[in-house]
Amino acid sequence: MGLRSGSSSSLQNPVHTYPSDGNFTVTLTIAVWGISDSIVKTGYINAITCNAQARVDSQPFGTIQLAYDHANNLDSADARAKDFQKNLTFDNNTSVTFRGGFDCDYNSNLNRYASVRGSLTIGD
Repeated sequence: MGLRSGSSSSLQNPVHTYPSDGNFTVTLTIAVWGISDSIVKTGYINAITCNAQARVDSQPFGTIQLAYDHANNLDSADARAKDFQKNLTFDNNTSVTFRGGFDCDYNSNLNRYASVRGSLTIGD
């Protein structure tokens, strides 16, 4: 169950979905036997909403597979700087070059990589 802004949780690994981009402050409070202590981390979370995982010719796509499927032979595609855990199916007759490591707006390369973990099927 996700946390709402201003709420708390006693779960060991709580999850919170941020409604918008921005820097957010978090507070950790530990309470044992009626004694509590807190630590505040100002601007500790940098949330970025980014639905486009890859793009071809400035057209965004939600997955690397969709970007590949819409690319033409010898096109280049850009991918975000992240670890994709997807299974991919590529056509043996379509060559697409993926450049990885881009930020959410694809304005700059973050000098990081885009990696894909999963199975790769190459068909005719």
